[in-house]
Amino acid sequence: MCGRFYVDDEMADELEKLCRSIDRKLAQAGDIHPSEPALVLHADRSEELCASSYIWGYQNPKSSQLIFNARAESINEKPMFRRDFSERRCIVPARGFYEWNPSKIKYRFTNRSGGILLLAGIYTNEEQPRFSIITTSADETVKSVHDRMPLVIPEQEIGTWVHDAKSAVEMLRTNHCRLEKQAAEDAEYVQEKLLL
Repeated sequence: MCGRFYVDDEMADELEKLCRSIDRKLAQAGDIHPSEPALVLHADRSEELCASSYIWGYQNPKSSQLIFNARAESINEKPMFRRDFSERRCIVPARGFYEWNPSKIKYRFTNRSGGILLLAGIYTNEEQPRFSIITTSADETVKSVHDRMPLVIPEQEIGTWVHDAKSAVEMLRTNHCRLEKQAAEDAEYVQEKLLL
């Protein structure tokens, strides 16, 4: 599961190399929680990569809890996600993400190479679009803390992820990023709720 990620001020410079334009007001630094707006990269009408601010978490038709993760293994089977995965894939840029182990110890995961993490996501076709982060089985670095982690897209595969639905299905089966784990300084624990 991915229930919190964070962005920093330096990310806007890195993202400007990937997109035609970045509104720096959209790329605010800090921790991002479900229900909050965050910067996502997606294809615009001309199929160019652009950045927009979307709300993190799909509305749950059965309760007031948000659905902020979609499992890679079942995304094509769930009616809530199937069409968005086919037509509206996005990238959620992050400097890192957090997970808590069963003892409620908080860990920060970042890109071992020092670059930003490009988390796979999908988004809705609504007046105020919402997004969900796609998760997969944890790799060796994350497994000792949690059994799920975000699906990370390599920078050179952004265009393929966003534009090519057939290749995106194959990309659900791989996670290419090597992560670094650090104990987080603040020990705040918040249990995010996930249905589905």
